Amino acid sequence: MARTIKRDNFIVFLAWEPHPMNVNFDLKYLTGGDKYFGPDYGGATIRTLTRKGYANKCPNEAKLLSNLEFGLTMENEIIGSSEKPEQAGLKPIQKF
Repeated sequence: MARTIKRDNFIVFLAWEPHPMNVNFDLKYLTGGDKYFGPDYGGATIRTLTRKGYANKCPNEAKLLSNLEFGLTMENEIIGSSEKPEQAGLKPIQKF
C-alpha cells in the first residue's frame, strides 16, 4: 500500500477503526456502506473491560478506568505502537 501511495495512485480497500493504518496513511472513508456495515461507518465502540469482581476489589482503580476516555485516534496509535502487546502501554502517544 505504501508503494502505491508514493506513486500517487489511488487504491480502494476495506479499512476499519481502530487500526494503525489510520495513523500511518491519509485515508478517506467512502460513504454509502451503512447497509453492509451499519451506521457511522460501522460504528466502533471502545470499552474497557476488567475481570469479574475487579471493581469491588479495587474501587479506586475501577473509578480511574471509568473516567478514562479512549478515542479512536488514541486506539489507532496504541495498537500500532509496539510489536509486543506487553510494551504497547509503555510508549508515549504523540498525536490527538
